[in-house]
Amino acid sequence: MLNRAERSGKMKKKIISGIIISVIVLTIAYCLLWIFGSEAGINVFLSHNRGAINLFVNGENINIDGTEIEWYTYTDEIKNGNFEFPDGMYGENLFEYKIPEYEYVTVKFGIFNANWWHVNKYDVKISVTEKDDIIYVEAEEKVNTQGSYYADKNSVSVTKGEKKDLWIYLGP
Repeated sequence: MLNRAERSGKMKKKIISGIIISVIVLTIAYCLLWIFGSEAGINVFLSHNRGAINLFVNGENINIDGTEIEWYTYTDEIKNGNFEFPDGMYGENLFEYKIPEYEYVTVKFGIFNANWWHVNKYDVKISVTEKDDIIYVEAEEKVNTQGSYYADKNSVSVTKGEKKDLWIYLGP
């Protein structure tokens, strides 16, 4: 049979173990709540700027896999028509895409990001129509940012070889 001192020691060990387990469980619960229960927490682990680009030349859908898209100092290669940048930033998020075979036309698109943790999903459609030496480029951007949807489109006409930017930008 255990004496009083031994029982007291065992009880202290049980209490300390219970406190340690409680702290661990509460810490894990807090972390899970922050990750899955807050907008910032959820988005910390997602790619903040991602989307798809579809290119049509004279009505034909063109495979653009392997071409590059730029975002500030970062470059991503289009894969399966998609791009992905892990970072987000407050303010202007502007992408540049040079149209294959028409590199002298740069499509610049993006959105003003109200928070660095917002996840922006882009759907960009670019249409190129060539007639004689005149090239007509139309681009449409649809953006889903945190469940809000925005869209805009713009077009430009250029002569073959003339450098021009086509801007689609949502925000101030």
